[in-house]
Amino acid sequence: MLVRNIDLEVDQQSLFDAFSKFGAIKSCKLESYPDGKSRGFGYIQFENADTAEKAITASVGLEFNGKKVEALHHQKREERKTGDNTGFYNIFVQKLPAGTDDKKLENMFSEFGEITSAHVQRGDDNSQYKDFGYVSFKETESAAQAVEKKNKTQQDDGNYMLVNQHISKRENEVSKSSTSGPIQNSMKKTYESNLFVKNIPTEINEDEVIKLFGECGPVMSVKLRQGKYFNPSAAYRQYFVLYQDIESAKSAIQKFDQSTPFGARALSVQFWVPGSELHAEREQRSFQQIQQYFMKNFNMERSEQRGPGGQMQGGDMRQQ
Repeated sequence: MLVRNIDLEVDQQSLFDAFSKFGAIKSCKLESYPDGKSRGFGYIQFENADTAEKAITASVGLEFNGKKVEALHHQKREERKTGDNTGFYNIFVQKLPAGTDDKKLENMFSEFGEITSAHVQRGDDNSQYKDFGYVSFKETESAAQAVEKKNKTQQDDGNYMLVNQHISKRENEVSKSSTSGPIQNSMKKTYESNLFVKNIPTEINEDEVIKLFGECGPVMSVKLRQGKYFNPSAAYRQYFVLYQDIESAKSAIQKFDQSTPFGARALSVQFWVPGSELHAEREQRSFQQIQQYFMKNFNMERSEQRGPGGQMQGGDMRQQ
């Protein structure tokens, strides 16, 4: 069963104790953010279905610290009949204005419906707020509307806020190898106007990149590509350029791909493709190359075995 609207001061043991009076509990999990703070909901699995039914009925009106909780049957994601933007309660918000705390985040999204929890991620010392957070709604319609209305909106500080369905670690592990799972669909929608730009000289800074690509439309963000193989001493670098809309991104490709605004080496400007899709494309190409290799050698062998007139060498196996 799923238990929602849990007061944020309630810990996992308290949740277990409150529901264990209804029967034997097999597992109890209070969901939390990466910094350990409660997300305001959790899951309880009883030893048998009858006990769960009893708990759902008997827990009506149950309160934690004066806040009524809601207990209901939990449906696995694959059992839900949902579209791309329905069937989720939690959203992930990035590029929050400086100084945004939990209450300010809640106020930003309260117009879309009842919020069960709002949390801005904090630093390691738990004192400084970061620029991203999470919001949990009571209704799925509220979460979907928040994504639709707030994603890629410009804030007072000039930055663009990104709002997407929040994907849990468990869901992330399940769909890692997929090219059409919830994470991939969410990323595709948000970053459909994202470009991958190669061959930008090291001496060019982000402001200069924004200025150049801003000629084609509003640039939401520019990010230097870093990672395992990043070489800080390389002469050229790679950037991600995210536009507010896809038409601006198309215009940038047409204008800047194979152009030389920074020197002799031409830029490569293309739409960004998720790593899972690139991996799938490489595997497909590899399979096709192997297939072509064997077909080519098979045909060559057959040709060598045939003598003049196209007959097989080594005698005709048919009786004359």
